[in-house]
Amino acid sequence: KNSIRTSRVESMDPERSPLASAEECAKILEMRAALESDFSGGKVAPFEDVVGDIRLLRFLRGYTGDVDAAVAAYRTMLAWRLSNNMDQRRPSLEESNIDDLNALPLMEDISVFFPMVPFAGYSMPHGSPVTIDCAGLVDVSAVSLFPERDFENYFFAFLEKRSILLDKMSRQAGFLVKAVQIRDYRGFGLHHLSSPKGISLMQRFVKESLQNYPESMGKLYFINVPAAFAVAFKLIRPLINDRTFEKFRFVTEGDNGAIRALLPRMDAQVLDKLDDVHQRGIQILDRPQSNVPIPRGTKIEVPVYLEAPGTRVSWNWRVSALDIGFSVAVFQCNSGSADGESGIMECGSTWVVEPDRVTANQGAITGSYVSEAGGEELLICWDNSYSLIRSKEVVCTVERHRAD
Repeated sequence: KNSIRTSRVESMDPERSPLASAEECAKILEMRAALESDFSGGKVAPFEDVVGDIRLLRFLRGYTGDVDAAVAAYRTMLAWRLSNNMDQRRPSLEESNIDDLNALPLMEDISVFFPMVPFAGYSMPHGSPVTIDCAGLVDVSAVSLFPERDFENYFFAFLEKRSILLDKMSRQAGFLVKAVQIRDYRGFGLHHLSSPKGISLMQRFVKESLQNYPESMGKLYFINVPAAFAVAFKLIRPLINDRTFEKFRFVTEGDNGAIRALLPRMDAQVLDKLDDVHQRGIQILDRPQSNVPIPRGTKIEVPVYLEAPGTRVSWNWRVSALDIGFSVAVFQCNSGSADGESGIMECGSTWVVEPDRVTANQGAITGSYVSEAGGEELLICWDNSYSLIRSKEVVCTVERHRAD
């Protein structure tokens, strides 16, 4: 019969390898028999990480040993690959060095407004590859302007390269290697939920990743999680099954002890990368007077979550020279209407201080805002995006006064 038989189940014989148990080996044979017609006649390209037994094992474990459910999900994955031309994308991946997870299409462009290190090193003790991204530093306005097809090319290339890497590492290690992800939410706020396009992309890619690459994630660490994160998480929680949710670990903002407990599990390369991406964030809130550089063509946003009614935020700042754009907006989101499939969430904003240019001659600019209802976010913005040549500097203090 003309069928694909790569990475045969015999290579996972439990007498020789801990990859699969005897029961799992038998079930993988059942899956192959059920998928015989799908694999025959050259319908599927014979990529090891797609049709090999290790990929079948991931589906089997992802569906808790249920052969029928695993086969149905695998067929859904094959249909998804066909509709998204995944096999045709392979030549371009090979041209960019298929083993280099950091060589992704448009990575330099996307990392400007979505800081991410696809491969940052390894976690201990099993040598799992680690990805770092900074959800709190995402530029929502830039996401709205970036072509969706370019996001798709970037994200699909990441998923495919990671799948290839995990497959190779699993065969070399003799056990099912999974990835580790560190997602840093420092700076995250309700304003990140103000873009319907951004929410739609997030939900789409979370869903497609979980459905088509099951058991690829070992642990996902959410660090520096602010209070506003609970609103955002409602958007994706319906897409995540309980087995996957058990892999999540949450470390709240300011819980340095928990973060330090996590970091020893990472190698030195991961720690260096985490330091690099942290330096991209600007820490202003509740700090002594800060001198904040704002490079040409960029802006600095400071989100302040106002959880309780009566919380007040005050600001006092000046621009050192020339001028700078300044604005303050308040965001409210109706989290009760979040829907895991449609992503419906009503988020709106109103100006507290409308955008305007402020010159150095105007001296100190002061102001404050008091939240009447709570559950709001104040977004303070210094905007130098209009300047193509000159960088600016602001000297500022932003303080949050919690309600009694």
